[in-house]
Amino acid sequence: MPTQLGHEGCFAPDGMVYYMADTSTITPIDLSDPTKPRELSAPWAREIHGCSISDDGKRGYFGDIGKKSLLTADTSQVQARVPHPQMKDVGERDNPGNGGQKATNPVTYDGQTHGLSWSEQV
Repeated sequence: MPTQLGHEGCFAPDGMVYYMADTSTITPIDLSDPTKPRELSAPWAREIHGCSISDDGKRGYFGDIGKKSLLTADTSQVQARVPHPQMKDVGERDNPGNGGQKATNPVTYDGQTHGLSWSEQV
């Protein structure tokens, strides 16, 4: 990509956006024309490693290496393809023993969604 390199990331469920993370930023990439991927916004300065996106594309669950936390963000502007979309923090769950925050997955129990995250380190 023109301004970023990727290390890890995740796709929105519709397959049209890839959230490209490089452990110091995350950038949403539009893949509606896979032969011409384009950055949807300036990189978001967060130390993101792995991630997952909600089924409707409006919430992102990001493994923040720097803060050792699971970050939940509003990704609705990206999903709606608003020009220069902004991702906004919704909440954060500390995970202090999780030095290499790796990835996230939403899981649902009894109709309530929870964030599952894990690290590369034990």
